[in-house]
Amino acid sequence: MNDAAFLAELAETLEVPADRLTDDFPLAGGNWDSMALLVVITAIDKHYGVIVDPAPLWKCKTVGALRRVIDETRLKRSA
Repeated sequence: MNDAAFLAELAETLEVPADRLTDDFPLAGGNWDSMALLVVITAIDKHYGVIVDPAPLWKCKTVGALRRVIDETRLKRSA
């Protein structure tokens, strides 16, 4: 797992500085759209080795929620 690299890629996708991506950073609005979602799914696979269902990702309102979905998916895959 490479959180820093994933967050850097997420920041680039959202077009915001990586240091702004705290768990409370809102995803709604701005550059969080269907294309960003596809890029994020690919980045999750690349950095964490799991494929995440887009439905729960799309419902995420913050970076922290996004990270929880990733963690939950990783736990399910390892069980």
